[in-house]
Amino acid sequence: MKIRIVHLAIAVPAVFVIGIGASMAFNLWNTESSKQPAKITSGAFAGSADPADIRGSYSFGDIEKAFGIPVEVLARAFGVSAEAAGTAGLAAYQVKNFEEIYAGLSEDLEVGTDSVRWFTALYAGLPYEPEEEGTGLPNTAIPVLREAGVPSELLDAARAVVVELPGLENLPAAAGAGEAAGTGTGSGGEETRTIVGKTTFGQVEDWGVSRAKMAEAMGREPGPSNAVIRDWAGENGVEFSVIKEALQPLVDAAAQ
Repeated sequence: MKIRIVHLAIAVPAVFVIGIGASMAFNLWNTESSKQPAKITSGAFAGSADPADIRGSYSFGDIEKAFGIPVEVLARAFGVSAEAAGTAGLAAYQVKNFEEIYAGLSEDLEVGTDSVRWFTALYAGLPYEPEEEGTGLPNTAIPVLREAGVPSELLDAARAVVVELPGLENLPAAAGAGEAAGTGTGSGGEETRTIVGKTTFGQVEDWGVSRAKMAEAMGREPGPSNAVIRDWAGENGVEFSVIKEALQPLVDAAAQ
């Protein structure tokens, strides 16, 4: 039996159209990539979305859907303003943008897609080790992670590879329970940014002062991020007022 060319010309498009129609009917036809990360396959977190599968084409909105991290939180952590996102909005802002806009900020560290994977894992409490050598986090991510309750040992690891974003105010961490915000009696308020009796070295970092700058001003290495400055000074035979006089100008300069 011979199939005439004219019949073949009619049959092929018909099969194609019917196939697409059937796929759409069963919700199998999708013209866009799903942006659904792979699942963790083993261990205590099996079945959870895997941060390692985040790609540069992912948007803040994609990450919010997959990991439950609000778009606004991601934008704050990575220093992205509504103006920078443009008319498309923060939800459409793609991770791959960081590779270009934050290139060259540090000789040894880079803020890019792997940074977003790591931040997502820390914030969501999921396992992940940075895949790329030199993966860093922007200074604006640290207070966000601190507010999210990330364990101190993980937060300290993040602080060790901070990249300071130029021209951006490092948003302070919210005052914790029992700490007065914006007063001279609490642990240092987010309005006054004043070093007081219960201020920690970590809060000074959150206010935009790197540990390297603290060390230079103090003439010695600062204490751990969770150490209260007054207590640390007493334990090391240094007057608290001397440390405060060295650090407060740096805090004030970072807020400008």
